Amino acid sequence: PHIASICSAMSNMTILQANVAAAVDRQTLSSADRRRLERYAAKTAPGYCAGCADICESAVARRVPVCDLMRYSMYRHSYGEREPAAHLLGSFPADLGRRIDETDFSRAERACPQKIRIAQVMQTVRSDLV
Repeated sequence: PHIASICSAMSNMTILQANVAAAVDRQTLSSADRRRLERYAAKTAPGYCAGCADICESAVARRVPVCDLMRYSMYRHSYGEREPAAHLLGSFPADLGRRIDETDFSRAERACPQKIRIAQVMQTVRSDLV
């Protein structure tokens, strides 16, 4: 009842069919399954940017588009989606590398609800800019 819709990548018919089946399945999760999913979500949270840009970007005075860079990094390094990643990387300003180098991300890391090591991800992105 708390979810109105989802947006899921569906790169082939098998994935589309599995997503449709999951969406129309009215089976209720057991409390044990729910607890397992909650534990899994907590363990994997630092590997997934939830897109709450205002939190991290305000912590770095909006000098670096942290949320967009996190999405780029997920496309390239987590999902292996090099074409969308390259397209996104090409949309960033030319001075982005310098801004990453000059930015202290510690406040953004402390504010991140996912506990992502933002500075580490930004350095990976920085190396991709070269």
